[in-house]
Amino acid sequence: MKTLDFPAGHSMDTDWFAVDKNGNIAVFDSGQEGAVPIEVEGQTHWLELFENYTIPITPVLKQLFLDKEVITNLLQKCDVFTLEQIMTDEYGIEGCIVLLNDGKNWEDLNIEDALAREGNFALCLSSDIPFYLISDIYYVRKEMITAIKSKVIARACKFNPWLDDHNKKEAGIVDFGVYVYDHEDRDWGTQPYYNSYSPELPLKASQIAPDLAKKIPYFKDIDFENQYIIQPMEHFSCESYIRRDAFIDEYAKVLSSSSTKEKVYCLISVADQIYNKMQLGDCKKCYTGKDKVSLYHIGLKAFQDYPPIVVVQNFYNSNNWKQYDLLLKKFYNSLNISDKDCFMTCCIKCYNSHENDLKPEFETSYLLEKFQQCYEHFNVEVSVLQPSLIVIIDDTTVNLLKTKYEIIGLSETPCLCSIDIDGKQFPTLVVNDVKTEEEQAFLEQYLSSKSEEIKNILTQPRNLPPPKPRVIQIEDDDDDDDFF
Repeated sequence: MKTLDFPAGHSMDTDWFAVDKNGNIAVFDSGQEGAVPIEVEGQTHWLELFENYTIPITPVLKQLFLDKEVITNLLQKCDVFTLEQIMTDEYGIEGCIVLLNDGKNWEDLNIEDALAREGNFALCLSSDIPFYLISDIYYVRKEMITAIKSKVIARACKFNPWLDDHNKKEAGIVDFGVYVYDHEDRDWGTQPYYNSYSPELPLKASQIAPDLAKKIPYFKDIDFENQYIIQPMEHFSCESYIRRDAFIDEYAKVLSSSSTKEKVYCLISVADQIYNKMQLGDCKKCYTGKDKVSLYHIGLKAFQDYPPIVVVQNFYNSNNWKQYDLLLKKFYNSLNISDKDCFMTCCIKCYNSHENDLKPEFETSYLLEKFQQCYEHFNVEVSVLQPSLIVIIDDTTVNLLKTKYEIIGLSETPCLCSIDIDGKQFPTLVVNDVKTEEEQAFLEQYLSSKSEEIKNILTQPRNLPPPKPRVIQIEDDDDDDDFF
């Protein structure tokens, strides 16, 4: 299963996973408006939890040893009729669990290469018997039919990836022992999640990865077994919808995890501190509506509060997103950082999507005109974040910034220099939008030669406000009509 584009929590269903204080795992189905932690890097299909974090046995096969009681339940769902369906129905089955005959093993299925070509994977579910989950059999159907005819596969059952379609004859995520929390969409999207399924034998984080709690959202004070209601905004910076009149300073008033009557004031993410100061309510293209505001903003990736690096790129250079991604990955790898350390911004904040198709001969003048109207937004971002380093990508972006700011020490790119913004100089890395292998190799060499200097820059103290508590107040409020 491929990772989809990262949505706002309100824009489409997002399945995300978390660990509680006892090491239990839950999946949260956001619905259209449920709050989603910004540390969730992409919309998550549930299989990605196992694909990304389980221990590899082969390049395709991962280890997820389930408890014997769980395996017994899954075996009861396996039958020979599913084998007949695999052989006759091309579209009837996606994920599938198979039990091999005695004496057979993973290699006898002969599907490793075919799964690898299509980016799919499989899970070994038991340390004692040949029992496997195959994420998608569409691309290996020919090999599966051969294995069935050769008596490699004894029995099988469908594996349904959708949370809201429980079927006694099919296996699903609930059969693995995962808690399920759903979200009921209402007018303003601030409702907490509620527990819709609790397993008898919970799946533990240690069965997936020993350090899983460091890799996905971790509720260190919550026990899923005894917590029916959960409001993620009490614990993480989240994306969601909040009514504008529910903001108090840098906090938002939402329903709490304690009950459906109490309200909690949650610290909102740094993105909103920036965007509130920009007063985008006066801009029809940036503002989301009269009564509510999104806690997610177009053009920003998932990030931590006050990330130390601001990356400035040309939003209109839409043909080069893949090259941007490759460039940023080289940057991250060279400095041992991640995208959570970077605030992604653009020179242009106001745009219409159809204007991305402007003819090249008009693009430069159009960008310059828009930048003259919107550059103050960049000032606000820098003043709030006080970044240790600013990264500027491609010549167009550099030329736009030079119309308003002094770039000191700029020479041939890549170049480590500085930019003067409101009288303060910020260390700046200017890089080309590399295209050829030769340019990529030169950039890697340059980043390697400057890595220690840049790492030293990133360790310098920053003039940031003192940290604030995640929650500042909880109050009883029987009148839900004020906010919902």
